[in-house]
Amino acid sequence: MMKRSMMQRKMTHALAVLVAVVAALPASAQFVLTPQGFVNGAGGTPDRYVIECPGAGQEELFRAVDYYMESQLAGPRTMFHASAPDSFTVNAFVHGAIADGKPMFRRMYDMEFRMMFDIRDGMVCVWVPEVKYLGRLVAEEEEPDGKPDGPGVGVVVSLRPPGKMERQMLFISREASVYGGVPYDGAGEVIFNRRGRLRKKTAKESLENYFNGLVQALGRHVGFAAEVRQEQPPQSQSQSGRNNL
Repeated sequence: MMKRSMMQRKMTHALAVLVAVVAALPASAQFVLTPQGFVNGAGGTPDRYVIECPGAGQEELFRAVDYYMESQLAGPRTMFHASAPDSFTVNAFVHGAIADGKPMFRRMYDMEFRMMFDIRDGMVCVWVPEVKYLGRLVAEEEEPDGKPDGPGVGVVVSLRPPGKMERQMLFISREASVYGGVPYDGAGEVIFNRRGRLRKKTAKESLENYFNGLVQALGRHVGFAAEVRQEQPPQSQSQSGRNNL
């Protein structure tokens, strides 16, 4: 009976830790897109958002961030850089991640971006995402090369190479730029016009939903890691605590 009561207290404490971490994520969006790029819309410092992780050690949080980001974004054109256990950076390329236009005429854009994380005891600092590229490849349609071959005979179409590929670009604005990103080329479409007015609501919402969803999911994963740690037996937990400090 006593063992059961102790186990219930541990489970209650673990649940409290998880709820505290998830509750730290605001109901409103963490990142909001502006003509100059993303800003932290949840209050506090404009250029970074902090996930509070009470009781979690730096190395524990680093492993959680490392594992989650690599599991979600690993690919042939994605690179990860780490300075364990202090910081973690991802330069990712995601195919067809961002939508623009009405449902019947929706266009999907590939995206390249950079995200940086600073990690300390009890917190993960998420710097605002930097969008380096938004674009899509579209095949130029060509007229069939053929001519009638006698009366009553259909058109004979000759074999020819497929149409050329055209790259269509999408930019946050004419002014927004990040280091290593593709600058506005004068021909691409923009989400915000010269006066900062929103022209492409769907694209703006798609970008915000992508990054806010990623950060919220990271927060849940960090909370789960804290829950697992709290469920460990006292001796293992103590040993783990020594390793993480």
